[in-house]
Amino acid sequence: MRTGRLYLKIFLSFLAVLFLTEILIFGLFFLAVGHQVRGRLSSQVAGQALVLGRLLEERGVLETADGSGREKLDQEVLAELGRVSGARIWITGQDGRVLAKSFPGEGPINELGSFDRRLEVKGPVSLRHSLKHGWDIYATLPLQLPGGRRAELHLLTGPGQHKRPEVAFPLGLALIGLIVALLVIPVSRLITRPLKGLTGSALRIAGGELDHRAEVSTRDEIGELAKAFNLMTGRLEEMIRGARELLANVSHELRSPLARIRVASELVQEDLGKDDHDRAGRHLAALDQEIELLDRLLGRLLYLSRMDLRTSPPRKEDFDLAGMIGREVDRLRPGLEKMGLSLSLDLPERAPFRGDPAGMQTVLSNLLDNALKFTSPGGRIGLLLQAGEEGLSLSLTNTHPPLSREELSEIFLPFRRAGNREAAGSGLGLAMVRKIVESQGGEVWAVNTAEGIRFQVRLPGRAGDRPT
Repeated sequence: MRTGRLYLKIFLSFLAVLFLTEILIFGLFFLAVGHQVRGRLSSQVAGQALVLGRLLEERGVLETADGSGREKLDQEVLAELGRVSGARIWITGQDGRVLAKSFPGEGPINELGSFDRRLEVKGPVSLRHSLKHGWDIYATLPLQLPGGRRAELHLLTGPGQHKRPEVAFPLGLALIGLIVALLVIPVSRLITRPLKGLTGSALRIAGGELDHRAEVSTRDEIGELAKAFNLMTGRLEEMIRGARELLANVSHELRSPLARIRVASELVQEDLGKDDHDRAGRHLAALDQEIELLDRLLGRLLYLSRMDLRTSPPRKEDFDLAGMIGREVDRLRPGLEKMGLSLSLDLPERAPFRGDPAGMQTVLSNLLDNALKFTSPGGRIGLLLQAGEEGLSLSLTNTHPPLSREELSEIFLPFRRAGNREAAGSGLGLAMVRKIVESQGGEVWAVNTAEGIRFQVRLPGRAGDRPT
């Protein structure tokens, strides 16, 4: 099985952290514990030297330890004491000559120069240690010989007499580190396995399987990533489906007026051939209307595209939003009267607002056109504009059957028609409304009410501001 890069990063990072942790533990051990251990060993060796010295003095083995025939006996006694204590022992006279020793040959006598670090201990015993010899301790004790002569007892703890934590403890740490490192292998694979599943899902989606979803059952951050990935995939599928529907709808929307333009053009040519200029004029007027419809449709598509690509905020100006709403309502009054719709209008005298006038005019025009289009004959349209401390609030309500929650959110998507899907229109108006309102720093949504569908627009700004 191929080892993934993320797996190696996790594994190597863990090993690095583990190695650093063991170094810190090792250092802490010798700083906090090593000093205490060496102190106890020092006290033990000092006591051992005192006991040996008093034993030698009491048994009188030093009475003739001057080379007069009892050195052999001294050697045997010291060898036995050295075996019992596990240390190397020797005795020197006042001139430094070795009188007796517990080991053959010179042994460690020539290596005492490296024991240059003194240890603090109470009593007549002098203790020193060496970094070269680890935990070995060198002790000296003055002895009193018969006849007023003096000698000195030397004791050096033998190698292996004391357990060497500077060797055993690191080895134990290394063994623990090795076990933990082996245990982290399945842990790393447990982490990387769902990520590999996400990678495979991404490749399948890239290959065109837009309905595929990643199957990750963990409840950790990777599980949240998988949920976000599936949500993104769903949105992507909707966008691609929407793009396909957009292409189909644009083709349909363009085909109808183009067909009517073609028929009108043929009729104009036919009327001109018959010198029927009045009828030709009526057909030319119909041509103008179809061309205007095409121009408006293409203009909305271009406007949406510019909104998506816009990198700088729209230009802002100060204007009266209440006055703009009044002018848009006056424009639609003939249509309201024709369909027998009643209009309830509640506007303040002035509603100062700083934003994009052209964009807000498009918002009002599309909202009112949408209400006019989707309100049944004899229905009612209500428009309310309120100014508060937090900004402006615009509510537009028209009599319409309730929509589902999904439909209420979809009506702001391009070419989405809720409720009466066969109604005339391109399905771009409310999409433009949402983009423009959000570009102004506001928000727009739709809800079901007892009076019908209500479109709520909230815009930033403070009441009392006046256009300059």
